[in-house]
Amino acid sequence: MSGENHFNDVEEQVYHLVERRRFDQAEALIGTALRHNPENIALLYYSAFIYSEQKRYEDAESTLKDLLRHEPDHFGAGFLLASIYKDLKQYAKAEGLVIELIRQNPESSASYTLYAEIMLETLYIEKAQKLAAEAVRMDPDDVSAQAVVLICNVIRGGKTDYHESLADLVRNYPYASTTSSMILLVLYEQKKYREALRLAKELLRCDPGNESLVEMIKELRILTHVTMIPLMPSIKYGWHASAVMYIIAIVAFYAALKYLPGGVASIVISGWLLYVLYSWFYPPILKRILG
Repeated sequence: MSGENHFNDVEEQVYHLVERRRFDQAEALIGTALRHNPENIALLYYSAFIYSEQKRYEDAESTLKDLLRHEPDHFGAGFLLASIYKDLKQYAKAEGLVIELIRQNPESSASYTLYAEIMLETLYIEKAQKLAAEAVRMDPDDVSAQAVVLICNVIRGGKTDYHESLADLVRNYPYASTTSSMILLVLYEQKKYREALRLAKELLRCDPGNESLVEMIKELRILTHVTMIPLMPSIKYGWHASAVMYIIAIVAFYAALKYLPGGVASIVISGWLLYVLYSWFYPPILKRILG
């Protein structure tokens, strides 16, 4: 048997082992083969793929960079490396790679989908939606792209032409569930409460018994209630806003007492005191009403 035929047979064996997720066996076979031919592109790619599936990202990155040194235009290696950077939340690196992939192969819907996922995770919602819509146009059966479009629609309060709801996708497709939960937390942390509320409600449709979601929705309903608008600076910017407002209040009190007639000054001061009392006592009352 010639050396080339031997390696073709090894590649085929590795392919079938990886397909069956028998990673230990595949890795052992790859290790033996690479000792004889360390520049075998297919085996390097399979090795990196196994590392990525095992969350051994440093090994995967190192192997992919080695592969790309030998074959810079290897689409699969570039795509896998961009996906790894996305998973590591190294979004700038991931975006740079995926833009290059789109230049290399502008007809690849998978590249647009990956780019859309990166934009979604960094909350560039409008751009994510446009990229995902382009991916769906290119491949109407791309479930990942449909998930991004649906998540974006929920966040933006829009409608979709797809028959499948986000709740259906979350039930049937792991990416939609994982990404939706992550985006919900990011929206909450960035104090985008209305968007977070829309997404949380949709996720609760899929998992009605999720107590964490129920509690989050209760809190978000309070934070987004129309009667909480006067407290929005403090809600959105925290103690920084409170500190600025108290400094402004002190200056306003001094100016009112010094420059305004007594009756007007009293109204200004009383109004501020009422606002302070409102900020202390109203949120717990609203929580009981809505709870």
